[in-house]
Amino acid sequence: MTTTPYSLSDAEKICKEFQHLTGQYFDNSRQSTIDCIAVAPFDQSNKNRFIIYYLLFDDAHIALRQDYQGLLFDVIVIAGAKDGSEMLHESIDVWLAKNKKLHCQVMEVTSLAPTSIPAYY
Repeated sequence: MTTTPYSLSDAEKICKEFQHLTGQYFDNSRQSTIDCIAVAPFDQSNKNRFIIYYLLFDDAHIALRQDYQGLLFDVIVIAGAKDGSEMLHESIDVWLAKNKKLHCQVMEVTSLAPTSIPAYY
């Protein structure tokens, strides 16, 4: 599956929309949890550099500002960086396509949460 690049403002909106996935399982294997939903460079070589910066600084915003000057962005799901398991990352579009059932279960649980409690699960 190929993904389409986003503008920075669109990527930031999408990133914000899916922050509720942080802390959930990355996939059905339940071996890694999602550490971060982040705006990243679109092309793979810059995305790889972004991942290295993310690991160094433990902050996606700082990692993105290090040296990327491009105009094409992606939103990625990062897992395993904080729990010591294998580092995983995938475009949000690809992750959603692979984990549609897992995402729907999270949305059902989140929609039942009282409005006075932030939905962090």
